[in-house]
Amino acid sequence: IESYDEEKISFVINVNKADGKEIKGRSNVLINLYESDIQPWQIFKAFVKFECTVNTPEAASNPGCFDYRKHLLSRGITGKGSIKEIYIEESSSGLINNLQQRLLKARYSFSLSVSEESRGILMGLLFGETDFLDEDIYEEFRNNGTAHILAVSGLHVGILYIWIKKLIGKRKSLLSLAVVAMILFTYCFLSMWSISAVRASCMIIMAVYASYRDRRYDMLTAGSFIALIMIVQNPYVVFNTGFQMSFIAVTSVAFFLKRMPSGIPDSIALMISVNLGLCLYQIYVFNYFSLSSFAANIPVVYLAGIIVPFSLLRFITYYVLGNVEFLEIITDSLAYVIMRINEIMSFDGKISWDITSPPLWMVILLY
Repeated sequence: IESYDEEKISFVINVNKADGKEIKGRSNVLINLYESDIQPWQIFKAFVKFECTVNTPEAASNPGCFDYRKHLLSRGITGKGSIKEIYIEESSSGLINNLQQRLLKARYSFSLSVSEESRGILMGLLFGETDFLDEDIYEEFRNNGTAHILAVSGLHVGILYIWIKKLIGKRKSLLSLAVVAMILFTYCFLSMWSISAVRASCMIIMAVYASYRDRRYDMLTAGSFIALIMIVQNPYVVFNTGFQMSFIAVTSVAFFLKRMPSGIPDSIALMISVNLGLCLYQIYVFNYFSLSSFAANIPVVYLAGIIVPFSLLRFITYYVLGNVEFLEIITDSLAYVIMRINEIMSFDGKISWDITSPPLWMVILLY
Protein backbone atom coordinates (compact mmCIF):
# COMPACT_ATOMS: atom_id res chain seq x y z
CA ILE A 1 0.00 0.00 0.00
CA GLU A 2 1.53 3.31 -1.13
CA SER A 3 -0.95 5.82 0.27
CA TYR A 4 -4.62 6.15 1.06
CA ASP A 5 -7.10 8.91 1.76
CA GLU A 6 -10.83 9.52 1.37
CA GLU A 7 -10.59 9.75 -2.44
CA LYS A 8 -8.24 6.92 -3.45
CA ILE A 9 -5.98 4.05 -2.46
CA SER A 10 -2.62 3.77 -4.23
CA PHE A 11 -1.04 0.33 -4.13
CA VAL A 12 1.62 -1.71 -5.92
CA ILE A 13 0.54 -5.03 -7.37
CA ASN A 14 2.68 -7.87 -8.70
CA VAL A 15 0.94 -8.92 -11.94
CA ASN A 16 1.13 -12.68 -12.57
CA LYS A 17 -1.52 -12.87 -15.31
CA ALA A 18 -2.78 -10.34 -17.87
CA ASP A 19 -5.24 -10.84 -20.75
CA GLY A 20 -5.37 -14.52 -19.82
CA LYS A 21 -1.60 -15.00 -20.22
CA GLU A 22 0.96 -15.80 -17.54
CA ILE A 23 3.50 -13.03 -16.92
CA LYS A 24 7.09 -14.22 -16.52
CA GLY A 25 9.35 -12.47 -14.01
CA ARG A 26 8.35 -9.63 -11.71
CA SER A 27 5.98 -7.04 -13.13
CA ASN A 28 5.05 -4.48 -10.49
CA VAL A 29 2.35 -1.95 -11.38
CA LEU A 30 1.19 1.12 -9.44
CA ILE A 31 -2.63 1.21 -9.30
CA ASN A 32 -4.85 4.08 -8.13
CA LEU A 33 -8.24 2.83 -6.91
CA TYR A 34 -10.91 5.58 -6.86
CA GLU A 35 -14.36 5.76 -5.27
CA SER A 36 -14.25 2.33 -3.67
CA ASP A 37 -15.66 1.10 -0.36
CA ILE A 38 -12.76 -1.35 -0.01
CA GLN A 39 -10.33 -0.52 2.77
CA PRO A 40 -6.55 -0.66 2.11
CA TRP A 41 -5.86 -3.45 4.60
CA GLN A 42 -8.46 -5.68 2.88
CA ILE A 43 -6.42 -5.86 -0.34
CA PHE A 44 -3.01 -6.08 1.35
CA LYS A 45 -1.28 -9.34 0.26
CA ALA A 46 -4.54 -10.51 -1.39
CA PHE A 47 -5.05 -12.04 -4.85
CA VAL A 48 -7.15 -9.54 -6.79
CA LYS A 49 -8.62 -9.06 -10.26
CA PHE A 50 -9.37 -5.81 -12.10
CA GLU A 51 -9.54 -4.25 -15.56
CA CYS A 52 -7.47 -1.28 -16.66
CA THR A 53 -4.99 -0.01 -19.22
CA VAL A 54 -1.45 -0.09 -17.86
CA ASN A 55 0.65 2.82 -19.11
CA THR A 56 4.39 3.38 -19.09
CA PRO A 57 5.16 6.31 -16.73
CA GLU A 58 6.28 9.52 -18.42
CA ALA A 59 9.96 10.41 -18.50
CA ALA A 60 11.19 13.94 -17.71
CA SER A 61 9.92 16.37 -20.37
CA ASN A 62 12.87 18.73 -19.86
CA PRO A 63 16.54 18.00 -19.03
CA GLY A 64 17.27 18.22 -15.30
CA CYS A 65 13.62 18.01 -14.29
CA PHE A 66 12.08 15.31 -12.11
CA ASP A 67 11.91 12.01 -14.00
CA TYR A 68 8.81 10.15 -12.79
CA ARG A 69 9.63 7.07 -14.87
CA LYS A 70 13.07 6.69 -13.30
CA HIS A 71 11.58 7.32 -9.86
CA LEU A 72 9.10 4.46 -10.28
CA LEU A 73 11.72 2.16 -11.83
CA SER A 74 13.98 2.87 -8.84
CA ARG A 75 11.23 1.31 -6.73
CA GLY A 76 10.74 -1.68 -9.03
CA ILE A 77 7.54 -0.31 -10.65
CA THR A 78 7.25 -0.65 -14.45
CA GLY A 79 3.75 0.69 -15.15
CA LYS A 80 0.75 2.50 -13.69
CA GLY A 81 -3.02 2.54 -14.11
CA SER A 82 -6.31 3.74 -12.58
CA ILE A 83 -9.43 1.74 -11.70
CA LYS A 84 -12.79 2.14 -9.95
CA GLU A 85 -13.53 -1.52 -9.25
CA ILE A 86 -11.48 -4.37 -7.85
CA TYR A 87 -12.42 -7.96 -7.00
CA ILE A 88 -10.78 -9.84 -4.17
CA GLU A 89 -10.40 -13.44 -5.33
CA GLU A 90 -8.49 -14.67 -2.30
CA SER A 91 -7.78 -12.75 0.92
CA SER A 92 -4.34 -12.91 2.50
CA SER A 93 -3.76 -15.73 4.96
CA GLY A 94 -1.13 -16.70 7.47
CA LEU A 95 -0.12 -15.33 10.84
CA ILE A 96 2.40 -12.74 9.56
CA ASN A 97 0.08 -11.39 6.86
CA ASN A 98 -2.83 -11.12 9.29
CA LEU A 99 -0.65 -9.27 11.79
CA GLN A 100 0.51 -6.86 9.05
CA GLN A 101 -3.12 -6.30 8.05
CA ARG A 102 -4.00 -5.39 11.63
CA LEU A 103 -1.04 -3.00 11.84
CA LEU A 104 -2.15 -1.28 8.60
CA LYS A 105 -5.68 -0.94 9.94
CA ALA A 106 -4.36 0.46 13.23
CA ARG A 107 -2.14 2.97 11.38
CA TYR A 108 -5.10 4.22 9.32
CA SER A 109 -7.51 4.53 12.27
CA PHE A 110 -4.73 6.14 14.35
CA SER A 111 -4.34 8.88 11.72
CA LEU A 112 -8.07 9.68 12.08
CA SER A 113 -7.74 9.87 15.89
CA VAL A 114 -5.06 12.60 15.75
CA SER A 115 -6.20 16.24 15.68
CA GLU A 116 -5.95 18.01 12.30
CA GLU A 117 -3.46 20.56 13.69
CA SER A 118 -0.82 17.95 14.57
CA ARG A 119 -1.82 15.08 12.25
CA GLY A 120 0.57 16.10 9.46
CA ILE A 121 3.61 16.38 11.76
CA LEU A 122 2.91 13.20 13.75
CA MET A 123 2.15 11.02 10.71
CA GLY A 124 5.27 12.38 9.00
CA LEU A 125 7.46 11.81 12.05
CA LEU A 126 6.10 8.33 12.77
CA PHE A 127 5.48 6.83 9.34
CA GLY A 128 6.91 9.26 6.78
CA GLU A 129 3.39 10.05 5.55
CA THR A 130 3.27 13.73 4.50
CA ASP A 131 -0.11 13.67 2.69
CA PHE A 132 -1.79 15.15 5.78
CA LEU A 133 0.69 18.06 6.03
CA ASP A 134 -0.20 21.53 4.77
CA GLU A 135 1.83 22.28 1.63
CA ASP A 136 3.18 25.62 2.96
CA ILE A 137 4.37 24.00 6.21
CA TYR A 138 6.09 21.18 4.30
CA GLU A 139 7.77 23.74 2.02
CA GLU A 140 9.06 25.51 5.14
CA PHE A 141 10.58 22.25 6.41
CA ARG A 142 12.11 21.58 2.99
CA ASN A 143 13.61 25.07 2.70
CA ASN A 144 15.06 24.78 6.21
CA GLY A 145 16.69 21.44 5.44
CA THR A 146 14.62 19.82 8.20
CA ALA A 147 12.20 17.89 5.94
CA HIS A 148 14.17 14.70 6.64
CA ILE A 149 12.41 14.40 10.02
CA LEU A 150 9.13 13.97 8.09
CA ALA A 151 10.46 10.97 6.14
CA VAL A 152 11.30 7.88 8.16
CA SER A 153 15.08 7.77 7.99
CA GLY A 154 18.16 6.63 9.84
CA LEU A 155 17.42 9.32 12.43
CA HIS A 156 14.07 7.76 13.39
CA VAL A 157 15.46 4.22 13.41
CA GLY A 158 18.41 5.41 15.52
CA ILE A 159 16.06 7.05 18.05
CA LEU A 160 14.01 3.85 18.24
CA TYR A 161 17.16 1.74 18.72
CA ILE A 162 18.34 3.97 21.61
CA TRP A 163 15.08 3.19 23.43
CA ILE A 164 15.30 -0.52 22.58
CA LYS A 165 18.81 -0.57 24.10
CA LYS A 166 17.49 1.04 27.28
CA LEU A 167 14.84 -1.68 27.52
CA ILE A 168 17.02 -4.74 26.82
CA GLY A 169 20.23 -3.40 28.40
CA LYS A 170 23.67 -4.57 27.29
CA ARG A 171 22.78 -8.22 26.90
CA LYS A 172 24.60 -10.04 24.10
CA SER A 173 22.47 -12.95 23.01
CA LEU A 174 20.62 -14.29 19.99
CA LEU A 175 17.35 -13.47 21.77
CA SER A 176 18.23 -9.76 22.12
CA LEU A 177 19.35 -9.73 18.45
CA ALA A 178 16.01 -11.29 17.43
CA VAL A 179 14.07 -8.71 19.52
CA VAL A 180 15.99 -5.82 17.92
CA ALA A 181 15.41 -7.23 14.40
CA MET A 182 11.71 -7.87 15.01
CA ILE A 183 11.02 -4.35 16.35
CA LEU A 184 13.05 -2.58 13.65
CA PHE A 185 11.52 -4.54 10.77
CA THR A 186 8.02 -3.96 12.19
CA TYR A 187 8.80 -0.24 12.11
CA CYS A 188 10.11 -0.59 8.52
CA PHE A 189 6.78 -2.17 7.59
CA LEU A 190 4.83 0.70 9.20
CA SER A 191 6.96 3.17 7.19
CA MET A 192 6.12 1.18 4.00
CA TRP A 193 9.72 -0.04 3.71
CA SER A 194 11.36 3.36 3.30
CA ILE A 195 14.84 2.84 1.78
CA SER A 196 16.60 4.85 4.49
CA ALA A 197 14.71 3.00 7.25
CA VAL A 198 15.68 -0.38 5.76
CA ARG A 199 19.30 0.78 5.35
CA ALA A 200 19.53 1.99 8.96
CA SER A 201 17.78 -1.10 10.37
CA CYS A 202 20.05 -3.51 8.49
CA MET A 203 23.17 -1.61 9.59
CA ILE A 204 22.04 -1.62 13.24
CA ILE A 205 21.28 -5.36 13.10
CA MET A 206 24.75 -5.96 11.62
CA ALA A 207 26.31 -3.87 14.41
CA VAL A 208 24.39 -5.82 17.10
CA TYR A 209 25.40 -9.12 15.47
CA ALA A 210 29.06 -7.98 15.33
CA SER A 211 28.91 -7.14 19.05
CA TYR A 212 27.34 -10.55 19.80
CA ARG A 213 30.13 -12.33 17.87
CA ASP A 214 32.89 -10.00 19.20
CA ARG A 215 33.72 -8.88 15.68
CA ARG A 216 34.81 -5.42 14.54
CA TYR A 217 32.00 -3.36 12.96
CA ASP A 218 32.92 -0.91 10.20
CA MET A 219 30.25 1.59 9.17
CA LEU A 220 31.40 2.09 5.56
CA THR A 221 31.74 -1.66 4.94
CA ALA A 222 28.27 -2.32 6.37
CA GLY A 223 26.73 0.54 4.37
CA SER A 224 28.42 -0.63 1.16
CA PHE A 225 27.19 -4.19 1.73
CA ILE A 226 23.57 -3.04 2.16
CA ALA A 227 23.83 -0.75 -0.90
CA LEU A 228 25.20 -3.64 -2.98
CA ILE A 229 22.31 -5.92 -1.99
CA MET A 230 19.76 -3.21 -2.90
CA ILE A 231 21.45 -2.58 -6.27
CA VAL A 232 21.59 -6.30 -7.13
CA GLN A 233 17.90 -6.61 -6.23
CA ASN A 234 16.97 -3.58 -8.38
CA PRO A 235 19.73 -1.74 -10.31
CA TYR A 236 17.41 1.26 -10.90
CA VAL A 237 17.45 1.99 -7.16
CA VAL A 238 20.53 4.18 -7.77
CA PHE A 239 18.16 6.80 -9.28
CA ASN A 240 16.07 6.95 -6.09
CA THR A 241 16.49 10.22 -4.19
CA GLY A 242 15.99 8.47 -0.83
CA PHE A 243 18.70 5.93 -1.71
CA GLN A 244 21.15 8.65 -2.77
CA MET A 245 20.55 10.85 0.29
CA SER A 246 20.60 7.96 2.75
CA PHE A 247 23.96 6.61 1.59
CA ILE A 248 25.54 10.06 1.17
CA ALA A 249 24.45 10.83 4.75
CA VAL A 250 25.96 7.65 6.23
CA THR A 251 29.18 8.13 4.22
CA SER A 252 29.38 11.75 5.45
CA VAL A 253 29.04 10.61 9.05
CA ALA A 254 31.81 8.04 8.58
CA PHE A 255 34.08 10.66 6.99
CA PHE A 256 33.40 13.88 8.94
CA LEU A 257 32.48 12.69 12.45
CA LYS A 258 36.00 11.61 13.44
CA ARG A 259 37.33 14.94 12.10
CA MET A 260 35.09 17.11 14.30
CA PRO A 261 36.68 19.06 17.19
CA SER A 262 36.50 17.08 20.44
CA GLY A 263 34.60 19.89 22.23
CA ILE A 264 31.49 19.49 20.05
CA PRO A 265 28.87 17.14 21.54
CA ASP A 266 28.39 13.94 19.53
CA SER A 267 24.74 14.67 18.64
CA ILE A 268 25.59 18.12 17.21
CA ALA A 269 28.71 16.80 15.44
CA LEU A 270 26.52 14.11 13.84
CA MET A 271 24.05 16.68 12.48
CA ILE A 272 26.84 18.93 11.17
CA SER A 273 28.45 15.92 9.45
CA VAL A 274 25.21 14.98 7.69
CA ASN A 275 24.54 18.59 6.59
CA LEU A 276 28.08 19.05 5.27
CA GLY A 277 27.78 15.89 3.21
CA LEU A 278 24.31 16.62 1.82
CA CYS A 279 24.50 20.38 1.08
CA LEU A 280 26.15 19.90 -2.36
CA TYR A 281 23.68 17.15 -3.28
CA GLN A 282 20.73 19.35 -2.25
CA ILE A 283 22.03 22.21 -4.39
CA TYR A 284 22.42 19.90 -7.39
CA VAL A 285 19.03 18.15 -7.05
CA PHE A 286 16.77 20.75 -5.41
CA ASN A 287 18.52 23.97 -6.59
CA TYR A 288 18.30 25.38 -3.11
CA PHE A 289 20.70 26.19 -0.28
CA SER A 290 19.83 27.44 3.21
CA LEU A 291 22.28 28.46 5.90
CA SER A 292 19.46 28.09 8.42
CA SER A 293 19.56 24.30 7.95
CA PHE A 294 22.68 24.08 10.15
CA ALA A 295 20.99 26.05 12.97
CA ALA A 296 17.43 24.72 12.54
CA ASN A 297 18.41 21.06 12.57
CA ILE A 298 19.83 21.20 16.11
CA PRO A 299 16.59 22.07 18.02
CA VAL A 300 14.28 20.30 15.53
CA VAL A 301 16.23 17.01 15.61
CA TYR A 302 16.60 17.25 19.40
CA LEU A 303 12.81 17.61 19.77
CA ALA A 304 12.28 14.79 17.25
CA GLY A 305 14.31 12.58 19.61
CA ILE A 306 11.65 13.25 22.26
CA ILE A 307 8.47 13.24 20.18
CA VAL A 308 9.20 10.04 18.17
CA PRO A 309 9.27 7.68 21.21
CA PHE A 310 6.21 9.41 22.74
CA SER A 311 4.35 9.17 19.40
CA LEU A 312 5.25 5.48 19.09
CA LEU A 313 4.02 4.93 22.64
CA ARG A 314 0.81 6.77 21.74
CA PHE A 315 0.36 4.54 18.66
CA ILE A 316 0.96 1.33 20.67
CA THR A 317 -1.40 2.35 23.48
CA TYR A 318 -4.02 3.40 20.89
CA TYR A 319 -3.69 -0.05 19.28
CA VAL A 320 -4.23 -1.76 22.66
CA LEU A 321 -6.32 0.64 24.78
CA GLY A 322 -7.49 3.51 22.58
CA ASN A 323 -6.63 7.18 23.08
CA VAL A 324 -4.65 8.10 26.22
CA GLU A 325 -5.21 11.77 27.04
CA PHE A 326 -1.83 12.67 28.57
CA LEU A 327 0.03 11.18 25.56
CA GLU A 328 -2.22 13.21 23.24
CA ILE A 329 -1.35 16.42 25.11
CA ILE A 330 2.41 15.70 25.08
CA THR A 331 2.65 14.76 21.39
CA ASP A 332 0.31 17.52 20.14
CA SER A 333 2.23 20.13 22.17
CA LEU A 334 5.62 18.93 20.91
CA ALA A 335 4.32 18.90 17.31
CA TYR A 336 3.23 22.53 17.71
CA VAL A 337 6.62 23.52 19.20
CA ILE A 338 8.50 21.85 16.29
CA MET A 339 6.36 23.76 13.75
CA ARG A 340 6.93 27.08 15.55
CA ILE A 341 10.71 26.58 15.90
CA ASN A 342 10.96 25.59 12.25
CA GLU A 343 8.98 28.70 11.28
CA ILE A 344 11.19 31.01 13.40
CA MET A 345 14.46 29.45 12.19
CA SER A 346 13.51 30.01 8.54
CA PHE A 347 14.22 33.78 9.04
CA ASP A 348 11.61 34.52 6.36
CA GLY A 349 13.91 33.05 3.71
CA LYS A 350 16.55 35.80 4.19
CA ILE A 351 19.43 33.33 4.48
CA SER A 352 18.25 30.96 1.74
CA TRP A 353 19.06 31.07 -1.96
CA ASP A 354 17.94 29.47 -5.22
CA ILE A 355 21.01 28.08 -6.97
CA THR A 356 21.50 26.65 -10.46
CA SER A 357 22.72 23.04 -10.48
CA PRO A 358 26.50 22.84 -11.00
CA PRO A 359 27.74 20.46 -13.74
CA LEU A 360 27.55 16.78 -12.78
CA TRP A 361 31.33 16.29 -13.29
CA MET A 362 31.96 19.02 -10.70
CA VAL A 363 29.62 17.36 -8.17
CA ILE A 364 31.35 13.99 -8.65
CA LEU A 365 34.82 15.61 -8.43
CA LEU A 366 33.96 17.46 -5.19
CA TYR A 367 32.54 14.30 -3.59
